[in-house]
Amino acid sequence: MDLPRKLGILIVMMVPGFVIGGALWDLTHSWIAVWIWEILLAIGCGYFLAGRKSSGRKA
Repeated sequence: MDLPRKLGILIVMMVPGFVIGGALWDLTHSWIAVWIWEILLAIGCGYFLAGRKSSGRKA
């Protein structure tokens, strides 16, 4: 995967980070819940960008 595509994916993944992070803060008023969400999202994004989410075939 080339660099512009990776940067585009990172930008798109920031939207759920902001929206769901804000919703979690509004519901729980807990920074811990927000940080857990952000960490899980970062792990998922890193997992996706690393290319481990493949079906075993190369394009």
